Amino acid sequence: MLVSATAEWRRILYTYAMAKTVPFTVARATLSDLLDEVHASRDHVVITRNGRPVALLMSLDEYESLQETIDVLSDEDTLAALRESEEDVKAGRTYSWDEVKRELGLDKA
Repeated sequence: MLVSATAEWRRILYTYAMAKTVPFTVARATLSDLLDEVHASRDHVVITRNGRPVALLMSLDEYESLQETIDVLSDEDTLAALRESEEDVKAGRTYSWDEVKRELGLDKA
């Protein structure tokens, strides 16, 4: 699977070698353990049938994170704001945490 949002973004190559691969019969017999594993590690499990990858098991948190990333990368206004913020950081236009709290009136204890 190859992910590329725009020409400006680096491409990320995902290979099956990066994930644990199990045959369907093993996945069915050990589903509870596999669910615990993907939940705890945020790793993926590729499930094969007849030696060919047919499904991917991942935690719900990981899935939601991917969906959010897709949403961000699909929104030109958000991408423009991210580019602008990167330029601000590179140019040194940043504020310390204390400055932010003071600006928001949160420094009064």
